[in-house]
Amino acid sequence: MQQTDGQLAQAGETLVKHYLDNPFTRSSVIGEACVRLSWDSTHPKYPERETLLRYVAAAQALVIDTQQHINRQTSRKRSRSAASEYAMRIHLAGRVRQQALHALTNQNEKTNDH
Repeated sequence: MQQTDGQLAQAGETLVKHYLDNPFTRSSVIGEACVRLSWDSTHPKYPERETLLRYVAAAQALVIDTQQHINRQTSRKRSRSAASEYAMRIHLAGRVRQQALHALTNQNEKTNDH
């Protein structure tokens, strides 16, 4: 089991790096997650585990990218619109991550019940 957890962690890190390097792909995955998780949260069937892990990785990449933008802005004067955009990005990433982890937890509980 530890080897599997380690492999999942490594795969997650690889996905996060991929989404950091590919912002359009990241945006697409985040958009897909928003639609699927908001729909699936009212229905008993969630996306596959691998899909949920992609959503978590894309959300993490969005947080990292936003933090990098904030760090670059520290030397310059920050505008209110930039601060608002950063707050929205962090909020969106947090919501996607929370919903995906909730779905993963529900899948694990259903698997353990059977």
